[in-house]
Amino acid sequence: MKNLALWVALLVCVGCPTTPSNDDDVANDDDAANDDDSANDDDAANDDDSADQRTETRVFVSSTKHDGALGGLVGGDAVCQGLADAEDLGGTWMAWLGDGTDGPATRFVVSERPYVRVGGGVVAENFADLIDGTIAVPLNQDETGSPLPSDDDMIVWTAVFHTGGEPTPVNCSGWTAAEPTLVPTGLATATDTGWTVTAPYNCDELHRFYCFEQ
Repeated sequence: MKNLALWVALLVCVGCPTTPSNDDDVANDDDAANDDDSANDDDAANDDDSADQRTETRVFVSSTKHDGALGGLVGGDAVCQGLADAEDLGGTWMAWLGDGTDGPATRFVVSERPYVRVGGGVVAENFADLIDGTIAVPLNQDETGSPLPSDDDMIVWTAVFHTGGEPTPVNCSGWTAAEPTLVPTGLATATDTGWTVTAPYNCDELHRFYCFEQ
C-alpha cells in the first residue's frame, strides 16, 4: 500500500512547475547588481576620459544682456550654463564676475589648456596667461560662435581686476542689485587690460558678461 501511495503521488506531480530555490534568486540578484555596478563604473570612466581628452577650454560672451541684479555670482553662472546648454556645448560654465570676495582666481578651475572662443581663436595659452593683463584675441563671440553685432556697445559686466583674476571692491552689491551705482566693466573688443577693466557703468543698465568653461 505504501508503494501504491508513492506511485500515485508521483503521477499526480508529473508536470508540476518547479520553483527556483532562494539561492538561485540571490545569485541572480547579485549578478544584476554587479552588472549595474560595472555599467556605472564604465559611465564614470567615460566621463573622466572625456574630460581628460579635452584639448581646450572654451569661452564666450553672453548673447543676452542683464542688469546687476543677477542673484549673486551663482546667478551669473546659471545664465552662462543655460546659454551653453541651449547650444549643446556641454561642460560646466561660470561667469567671469567678482563680488568683492571671490572672483575667477578663487572660483575657476585653473586650466593648463588653451582658452579658445567658441567660434575659434586662441584667447590665452592657459590660466596664467589669461590673467596676466592681456589676451590674444577679443572675447567678442557669443555662445553660438557668432561675433557680436557691429553696432553693439560691447560693454561687459566684470568687477574683476585686469591681473590676477581678483575681484574689485565694487560689484552691484555682490551682483544682487540693479542700482544707479557704478561698477567696473570690460570691453568685448579689447585685448589689452580693457577686456576686463575699463570705464564704469551703472548697475541698473543692461550689459553682457563673459562665460568660461571649467
